[in-house]
Amino acid sequence: MRIDTDATIHHRRDVAYRAVRDNLVEVGEHLPNITEIELVERSEPEAGVVEFVNIWHGEGSIPSVARPFIKSSMLRWTDYARWDESDWSCTWRLETAFMTERVTCSGRNTYEVVDDDHTRLHITGDLAIDLTRFPGVPSLVTRRAQPTVEKFIVGLITPNLTKTAEAVDAYLDSEARRGKGP
Repeated sequence: MRIDTDATIHHRRDVAYRAVRDNLVEVGEHLPNITEIELVERSEPEAGVVEFVNIWHGEGSIPSVARPFIKSSMLRWTDYARWDESDWSCTWRLETAFMTERVTCSGRNTYEVVDDDHTRLHITGDLAIDLTRFPGVPSLVTRRAQPTVEKFIVGLITPNLTKTAEAVDAYLDSEARRGKGP
């Protein structure tokens, strides 16, 4: 299932990009359906490139057809991100806490100049779930559940991706009020 969304951040590209890259935990405090982001690892393998491993904790209403597969404690994922300032992008891969071997999700975020005070955040990605031969579940059920589970996960992820722009604005505005802005 394709993920494709964009939003406007009301700050310069360099400021918005670095706010998300360097302060994701704090930006995440302004995201709906996210209860916590844990920074696991940060490295700088080369100039202008920063790599992260973060664990995101989410919350959401699980559709009844997906409840046999997804428990609320499973609404957690590991985010492997590579930020490259040479083209103002972030490539990412998510690893779910449930059905890890059956779920693939990856994509790319780009930060584009709109004007001196606005940035377009464009987020694209792909999510695929393989429920075939799922142990203990009849194939008729898995065929019916797979699109619902994919839609649920994309539905959980996409609003937070879109709300990232609002979260960046809220974070940067709060920092400016505290005298810590750019």
